[in-house]
Amino acid sequence: GDIGLKIDHDIVDTNALFIDSENTTVSAFQIEADALTTGTIANLYSNSSTTGTRNLVKINNDHTSATGATCLYINQDANQTAISIDAENSTAIGALIQCDVLTTGHALKVASDATSTGTRDLVRFTNDNTGATATTVLFIDQDANHYSIYIDSEATSDETILVESPAQTTGIVMNITGADALTSGKIAYFHSNAADNTSSRNLVEIKNDNAAADKAVCLYL
Repeated sequence: GDIGLKIDHDIVDTNALFIDSENTTVSAFQIEADALTTGTIANLYSNSSTTGTRNLVKINNDHTSATGATCLYINQDANQTAISIDAENSTAIGALIQCDVLTTGHALKVASDATSTGTRDLVRFTNDNTGATATTVLFIDQDANHYSIYIDSEATSDETILVESPAQTTGIVMNITGADALTSGKIAYFHSNAADNTSSRNLVEIKNDNAAADKAVCLYL
């Protein structure tokens, strides 16, 4: 069909489209596309081969007092992905969040208040290629004198941490190594202050469950 609006801009280093809006409570620019089937509301495309540093899309909230302004808000009401990133980078970063002035805020927060009892993962990391043997799925580098991982769990009868069906044969399932700077600290500390005296329990249990594994040592000091 015919193009509703076409801009052919050949003048270098000037805006092809510039909107100077004084709006306060309504949108400065609005697109409504209620008849879409396989089309898109907006397609921003570049085939430039230059290696110069640039942002294809930039959203800039330039006033420090605008503390109620969200730079990008996405509301997905359908049962489909809200954000999908298909990156072909090999040595660069696929997604970067850098927050150098944090005080009590978060660099990233993932939250859910769903009441469903269905099995799900709030966050999942998958290395899906068995040949990627040098890939670490999650690497945490904590340079400050504080926790690297902190877990506050309300689970009562289920595990807080579960390592299920590891495939190691000659490798180590869990390895804490290089604690060579210890003075009065500990490599591991397990503590319980439960008052219950009616239920039998083991605070730590090491179990070799196969009678044929007669060469397995449960605890070696």
